[in-house]
Amino acid sequence: MTVSNIGDEKRTLLNKEQDENVQVLKGLGPLPFSPKLIYFTLNMALYSSLTFTSAYFFERWGLPIYQFGALSSLSIIELIGAMWWGGLADRNGRHREILLGCTWMYCACFCALPVMEWIVPDEDGMGIKMGISATLLGANYFCMSSFFPLVDSCVIRELKTRNHAAQGNGNEHLSFGKQRLWGTIGHAVISVISAQFISWFGWPGMFGVMILTCIAFSVIIYTIPNGARSVEDRNESIELDLESNNQRNWDFLFKFDVDLCLF
Repeated sequence: MTVSNIGDEKRTLLNKEQDENVQVLKGLGPLPFSPKLIYFTLNMALYSSLTFTSAYFFERWGLPIYQFGALSSLSIIELIGAMWWGGLADRNGRHREILLGCTWMYCACFCALPVMEWIVPDEDGMGIKMGISATLLGANYFCMSSFFPLVDSCVIRELKTRNHAAQGNGNEHLSFGKQRLWGTIGHAVISVISAQFISWFGWPGMFGVMILTCIAFSVIIYTIPNGARSVEDRNESIELDLESNNQRNWDFLFKFDVDLCLF
C-alpha cells in the first residue's frame, strides 16, 4: 500500500467519524436529542401508576398496606436487573431497543393487574392474589431496573460529546444535573394528571394515562443515538471489561449481604 493510499484511508476514516459525531449531536429520528424531554417523559411513564399502586391494591385487591409493603420489598430485584440490563446494552449497543422493550413489558405487567382482578374470583382467597401480584410486580421491577442506568449512560455520553464540540464556539455547557432535574418536574406533573383522571374515570383512568405516557416515552426513546460513541471516546480507545466489572458487582453484593446478616 502506497503512502498516498494510507493518507486517503485516514481521511476517509476521519470524515466518517465526523459524520457520525454530527449525527450524535443532532440525534436520530424526526425529533432532536433532548435530555430534558427524555427524563420528563420517563418519569411520567413511571409515576403515572407507581404513585397510586398501594391505593389500587388496597381498594381493588383488598391488600392491606402492610402486605403491599412486603410486596414492595421485591424492588431489590432492580439491583440485579440494573446490572444485567446494563451489561446486555454494553455488549450489543442496543440501548434504544432494550429501553423500548422494557417500557412495554413494564406497561404490560401493570395492565395485567385489572385483567387478573377480573379472572381471579374473590373466593379464591388472599394467597392466590398475593402470588399473582408478587409475580407481576417482580417482573415489573425487573423491567423498570433498565430505565435509569441505560438512559443515564446515553445522556452522559451525549452531553460529553456536545460539551466537547461546544468548547470551540462558546456554546453553553450542558450540566447533567440540570437535565435530570426535569424528571422531578415530570413526576410532579403526572401525579396531578393521574389523580385527576382517577377522580374522573376511576382506576381505568390511571391505566389509560400510563399507556399514553409510555407511548410518549417510546417516541422520545428514538431521539437517543444508539450505540454511538464520540470521537474523543474512540480516540482514547476506552473498552469496558464486563466480566471483571460484573465480578466486582457480585463481590459487593455478597459482602453487602454478609454484613447485613451480621448486623
